[in-house]
Amino acid sequence: MARLACGLWLLLISLTGWANEVYAPSDIPLLNNRFRIDPKVAEITFFIYREAGTAPAILVQPDGSKLYHFRAPESVRWLSLPDKDLITITHPMPGPWQTIAQVDPRNRIRLVTDLSMALDKLPLRVYSGEQLKVTGRLLEHGKIPTEPFYLSDVGMTMKLLAFAGNEVDPSGEPRLIGRFKDNGRDLDEKPEDGVVTARMDMTGIDGGKYRVVISTGNEIFVRSQFQTLLVYPLPIRVEQSPATNDYGPRLNFYLDEEELLPDSVAIRGSVVGEFDEGEQFVVQGSADPHLAVQLKRPELEGRYTLNMTLFGTTKNGKREVMIKLPPEEFNIYPLVQPLAVSAASAAEPLAAEPEPEPQGSWLWLWLSLGGIAILALAAGVLFWLKQRALRRALLQPEPDLFAPAPAQSKPAEGDELDLNRLD
Repeated sequence: MARLACGLWLLLISLTGWANEVYAPSDIPLLNNRFRIDPKVAEITFFIYREAGTAPAILVQPDGSKLYHFRAPESVRWLSLPDKDLITITHPMPGPWQTIAQVDPRNRIRLVTDLSMALDKLPLRVYSGEQLKVTGRLLEHGKIPTEPFYLSDVGMTMKLLAFAGNEVDPSGEPRLIGRFKDNGRDLDEKPEDGVVTARMDMTGIDGGKYRVVISTGNEIFVRSQFQTLLVYPLPIRVEQSPATNDYGPRLNFYLDEEELLPDSVAIRGSVVGEFDEGEQFVVQGSADPHLAVQLKRPELEGRYTLNMTLFGTTKNGKREVMIKLPPEEFNIYPLVQPLAVSAASAAEPLAAEPEPEPQGSWLWLWLSLGGIAILALAAGVLFWLKQRALRRALLQPEPDLFAPAPAQSKPAEGDELDLNRLD
């Protein structure tokens, strides 16, 4: 009978809770299927999602013993549905617990205990790059606990889970956006006072719908809360003009008047170089949504980075915001020296550019080149003929100067001797 009553009670919870997917603000997601239970917990309830048709989950207690759906003590009430398990344990064993089931971002636990965490409510709408101050207080019966083991080494962790439609994306990995200690550093005021003040850094977070999970605890206990966040894009656009010989870059800021009050905006920035710290600058807003600043030219050449933070008030809700803008970069190159021009050369008039030659001049050029080629060919032929004649002359036999003179023939009879002829 007791089993039947427990079953009906669990069924009622499942029908009312899961039908509407109601999450209590203190539900703790089982991001890695592990959780530590401290001695102050009077009751714990596990909400474990599974693939449809798979076997129920298995719980591993701190001493290594396992709890099964078909074998559990009287202190365990277990309702197993086709795709989820609802398990409630009274006076659970303190220490680290583990669930053997498929990891799902919807898996979570709910604690019934006197030890809780009070968290300042976060705004529903935040901006990409916004820096938010988050304060969590550890409470026992509404007061800061006095046991040293609760206050020792207390920290705060913040993670984001992205939505896919109306549900948390089961394939997405939780993104860590902050981790701090109750040690009196950074934004935290006093060490180990049960109050942890931390900074939620939304730098690099794209616009969209997220579930933020904020956990506070140490090696003894963990308490968590979660909230839905809508992340909006940056409400400002930055444009940069390059540096010149006389000035550094000029920055132009264009505010989204639908999101920010222009006259409430102030932008604080710094120029950081590789070898030196550049100037610090502040731009104060006015009624005009367009802001601008002309930076000085750094003395050293190289690459510089602009780090800027926007302070302002939202138009809707009048909420004070601090937004870290994406860094901007610029380069400083060597100075461009003007060409030196003497006074004498400056006084002389510039030579007139030659007029383009008429198209017919190309014909005379080709004719001239042809005539020169013909003359060169004729000269070559004449030179070859002369060389040939010279070679023939050299090949003729030389006369023998000591050879006897040939006998001269006698004159025939009847021939008269002409004494006037020497031969």
